[in-house]
Amino acid sequence: MFFKTMHYTSARSFARTAGGVLLLFLWILTAPASGAAHDPDAGDLQLDEDQKAWIREHPTIRATLDPLWAPLKFFDESGHSVGYSADILEMACRILGIKVEYRKAKNWSEIMQLAGRREIDCLPSVYVPPEARRMFFFTKTQLSLPFVVVTRVETPFFKDVEDFNGKPVAVVKGDPPEKTISLNHPKIPLVRFPNLSEALNAVSSNNAYAVIDSLPAISHIAVKKGYHNLKIAGKTDHEFDLSIGVRNDWPEFIPILNQALAAIPYVDKKAFYDKWLEIRLDQPVDYSLVWKVCGVAGLLIAIVFLWNRMLVREIAKRNALEDKLRKAREEALAAKEQAEAANTSKSEFLANMSHEIRTPMNAIAGFIELLEALVEGPRERKYLNAIKSSSRTLLTLINDILDLSKIEAGKLDIQDAPMSLSRLFEELRTMFAYKMQEGNLEFSMEISQDASTSLVMDEVRLRQVLINLLGNAIKFTEKGFVRVKAWTVPSPDDDSRVQLTIEVTDSGIGIAPEDQERIFNAFEQREGQSSRKYGGTGLGLTICRKLVEARGGRLGVSSKIGRGSTFTVQLRDIPISTIDVTENSGNRDFYLKQIDFRPAKVLVVDDTDSNRDLIEESFRNSNLCFYGAKDGEEGLAMARKLLPDIILMDIRMPVMDGIEAVRILKKDENLRRIPVIALTASVMEHEKHGMEEPFDGYLLKPMSKRRLFKELSRFLVHSVVRTDQPEDASQLTAPSLSPEASAALPEVLELLRGEKRDQWEAARKGGDFELVKSLASDLSDLGRDKGIPQLESYGKALLQSAEEFDIEWMERHLNAYEELLKSLESRHE
Repeated sequence: MFFKTMHYTSARSFARTAGGVLLLFLWILTAPASGAAHDPDAGDLQLDEDQKAWIREHPTIRATLDPLWAPLKFFDESGHSVGYSADILEMACRILGIKVEYRKAKNWSEIMQLAGRREIDCLPSVYVPPEARRMFFFTKTQLSLPFVVVTRVETPFFKDVEDFNGKPVAVVKGDPPEKTISLNHPKIPLVRFPNLSEALNAVSSNNAYAVIDSLPAISHIAVKKGYHNLKIAGKTDHEFDLSIGVRNDWPEFIPILNQALAAIPYVDKKAFYDKWLEIRLDQPVDYSLVWKVCGVAGLLIAIVFLWNRMLVREIAKRNALEDKLRKAREEALAAKEQAEAANTSKSEFLANMSHEIRTPMNAIAGFIELLEALVEGPRERKYLNAIKSSSRTLLTLINDILDLSKIEAGKLDIQDAPMSLSRLFEELRTMFAYKMQEGNLEFSMEISQDASTSLVMDEVRLRQVLINLLGNAIKFTEKGFVRVKAWTVPSPDDDSRVQLTIEVTDSGIGIAPEDQERIFNAFEQREGQSSRKYGGTGLGLTICRKLVEARGGRLGVSSKIGRGSTFTVQLRDIPISTIDVTENSGNRDFYLKQIDFRPAKVLVVDDTDSNRDLIEESFRNSNLCFYGAKDGEEGLAMARKLLPDIILMDIRMPVMDGIEAVRILKKDENLRRIPVIALTASVMEHEKHGMEEPFDGYLLKPMSKRRLFKELSRFLVHSVVRTDQPEDASQLTAPSLSPEASAALPEVLELLRGEKRDQWEAARKGGDFELVKSLASDLSDLGRDKGIPQLESYGKALLQSAEEFDIEWMERHLNAYEELLKSLESRHE
């Protein structure tokens, strides 16, 4: 054989014959079972429409080869991909109609780097190491090769791997034999080499006792290098199980590729095996081995027959396995149907949970809003503010859970509309300015000229993402800076679209590399994060990433411990709006006191008493007369009796729900013209679409008084009391002051010029809504206590704008403070 050249030519023919017998034995030992019988999975492809669509969307895949794994896979002298693995992969892809492109890599480490950057899609025929399991899924085992042992010619054959205990054995660093032998045979001292060629050199030069690796790899290098003093001493019980790796975000490709591999004809698989992995005896054999070979030839032939019998039994096992596989597929189909039913139940549960939680939350938030106007004592107001803060926290958590559930159920509603990114950034600047100032952080927001144009996006969802990222940046940054930067570049294929990038960078505590993906998982946070110090539910970043991905974008992070983090939002193919929304249109929402309703009858149909009471109490001083009904059936009866001007109809109610009630109402000639507004705590999209046709309007619980007033004003006759301008000194005029109020005016002016002015300046510069609310409450209370309606009216208007998060109106009211002061001073004079 190739390991030793002999010089006795008279015995050459016999030696070759005996060597051929040994080669046959070794080939039988090392040839894969799949090469001995036709693969039971082979057959025509049975791809469904989704799988065919996937193939059309991916006409080309990128692969690479480990150059140190010849002859399984390597690049030849011309740089072409060759080897058994390349032939198998290309044949499978040819069956699927997919083209394979190869990227060159120097070693396994570089291959993992390419995989991490998603620059390769496929790894042909690899042993499955732990580091690859994180980035790849794997096909069924395509080839099994046993570990074989090579020693010097004079070394005796071994019976068991334990024979090498205490003897230095050469292995290739990082290859499967190193890990397997080290784990299972710890008494064998391993000598590690960077490649197989150096390992064989060590054995040849007597610097190692033996080398363990796969027979095809050893054969390839031994023939190439011409070793004459080595021999194959036998095989171990350990094997290389080789599969094809596919990137882990292509799970759909695994069953497709398995079918294609099974469809490769047996003759082609055998041809590839013979071409690359068959052992050849081209060198003369050392005649000193001839008699040894003859002595065991009979035994070897007997083993051949026994092996063939084992193969027959293996075929029978495979047939049984095929039956089990068929049953498993049937069970999987049944499990799929059960999963779809469970998903439907999950959607219904979410709708019910939304209704059951949001309904009492609506009453809590509404009555808190009413109590704020009634409670005067500082201790009681403190208690009320605590309740209000807790209710908002609970509602935020509910919204996060429902948002995540809607995204996972594929029911997220993306509503693109023209928006101004520069205006959104100004809102965020105002919103977070006080937090930055409080933490002594440098805060900058930079937007390129191109990005400041009008774009078509879902502004609500983008605001949700940026508020979360900025909130996290502030939370985890104790000193330094928080910076936001946005820019666009034209889309390469369409001048009417751009690619938008937004970066949120901080100088905070940073994120460890092993945590940078985990933080995007639901309910997970970075390792060691203090819940007491930082809080959070672990849902924010999960929702942010899914929102960005739902828009076809990407949210990623780069970070170093102690040196801060940069979160990057990348959105592709964003249309440039034909409508300019960068300038303020002036169509601001109105305040509640603008609307003076004419007398009208309002019927509220809701099964919760507190919700009916809340709506009626919200219009206590108006000309509207309210009537209540607890279900759809009672509501229809009252509607026929009263003929109301408008109906507020809850959706989920006992006896008869709102949708059924309104459909009956719309068929009644006497009632069909009455507008009906839907009130619901449900947020599931299929329900929302179901109510668009019968209802005239739609309000989601918990609702603010402002939204309720606005919706009613669409249908009820009313007049507008106040113009769409901020209150200035002329608008803040009031009736003549009482003698008591006039006497108290100097004291009030002293407060407004001193303590309250300082409070006003802090609120105006900081932009913190809590500071604004505190100032507004103080001014309203002061005006009420001292009998100065002008001051009380100003405080209430400022408080309302802050509570409703209306930044523009809040700034207008703050800027009117000086005019208010001058107006009151003129009264004193």
